[in-house]
Order: sequence, then C-alpha cells, then structure tokens
Amino acid sequence: LSIKTRANIVKQAAMASLAKIGDKRAVPALSKILETPADDQDFYLNHEAAIALGQLGDAGGVPALIRGMFMTGRGADIYAQCRVSLLQIGHPAVQPLIDAHQHKNAALEADAKKYEFRPGVIKQKTSLMLGDLRAKEAIPVMQAELKKPQKGDNHLGALICLGMIGDPSTTKDLTGVLTDAKRDFKVRISSAEALNLAGDPAALPTLLQVAKTGDVVKDKEKYPDVRLAAAMSYARLGGAAEAAAFAPAAAAEKAAPEEFKEDAS
Repeated sequence: LSIKTRANIVKQAAMASLAKIGDKRAVPALSKILETPADDQDFYLNHEAAIALGQLGDAGGVPALIRGMFMTGRGADIYAQCRVSLLQIGHPAVQPLIDAHQHKNAALEADAKKYEFRPGVIKQKTSLMLGDLRAKEAIPVMQAELKKPQKGDNHLGALICLGMIGDPSTTKDLTGVLTDAKRDFKVRISSAEALNLAGDPAALPTLLQVAKTGDVVKDKEKYPDVRLAAAMSYARLGGAAEAAAFAPAAAAEKAAPEEFKEDAS
C-alpha cells in the first residue's frame, strides 16, 4: 500500500486491538512493523507498534524496541514510545540493552552505518534506558565507559545511568569526574546532576568544595558553570546543616550571586 493510504487507519486499529486482546502471538507482526523503515511505510505505524509492544509486555518485543529507539521518519522519532515500552517490559530488556551498548547488536550496528548515527548516540541512549530500569548489572559497564575516551555523549549517558541506579558504590566514580579539571565541563556538570539523582550524602563535602573552587578556566578566563551545578546539587541533597555551611559561600559569591542565593534559601 502507498505510504499515505487511508488503509493505514485500519492497520492502526488492528494493532490497537491486538494489544488490547493481549495475545503475545502478535509480537512478531508488531515487531516487523516497528522495524520497517519510514521509506517503506507511514512512520506513524512504527509509533503505534512501539506502544502496542509495551502494552503486551513480552520480552520478544525487546529487539525491535531497542532498534526503534534510533529510528526516525520525516522529522519525527519514536524514542520516547520505545523507552516507555521497554520500561513496561522491564528486566528482560537489561541484557539486550547492555549488548547494544557494547556494540553486539548486529541489526543496530548496520543501522548505525547505513544512517550515519552521530558519535556516541548508541551508548548514550542505551545508558539512559539502563538507568531508567535501575539495572545494577550495568554498573561495571558504565564504570568502564567513564574510563574510555569521550565520544559524543557516551560519558553523559554513563553518568546519568549511574545516578539513576543510585548505588553508593559508584559515588566515588561520580565525584571523581566532578573534580577532574581535565574533563569536558559539560561532562562534569552531568556528574553533579548524577550525584543529585543518586542522593548519597557522602557526596556533599565534594559538592561543597567544587561549588566554592571549581571554576572552569578557558583562555585565562574563569567560568562558574561547574560550580553552579555543584551548588545546585548540594542544595538539593543537603539539609539545615548543609545550608549553614553553604551560607558563607553564597554571601561571598561574585560571579553568580543570585543563583547561589537561591541555592542557599
């Protein structure tokens, strides 16, 4: 059928019915629709197939949903729909996501080559998804990723993943990135955000120290971006005692006084 044919309405209704019936024998057909490129069908069908697979909640839909996280069609994507559906399926998605993160998913790697994915996007999106799933099995994978060279947003994804998992054993990894002046400042900001997500009080002293002294120096000019991120995470994690400890830093702040005042309140 033509991509624009009105018969696609019938297809959409059929997919919705299959999801409502709940018979998991529909998974292969829905997966096939999800994995069909936008050049060959109305991309909204991919959108609806992704939703239906989540409603069915069967592990058989995981490979198509992982691939769907990276699909686009006529200016649209279905990343959010695939992400929600993978959450609905839950733990069975963990190992396939780790495999994709480690470039062991042949179909996804072929897509990356064909469609020229931006550097690091596979690692970024799979990391965020593993964080959504609070997958502790991914901790060593993310720790190893932080030791590899930065490629696109691979480090950002790993940091946020560790923050969402929130295991205290990774606090040192996150604070280590935050205090590493050789790291890209955006990555250091992400580490502060990850520490906020993790919620480990053990990070508070490091966050306060960075808030006071962690200026980024570029071309002999100082920029407070990392300090601002650390101050915000410190304020969110801390209580009354931390507010008292932060007050002198807020009072002495020159580069971003309003932001520090807000964090102190």
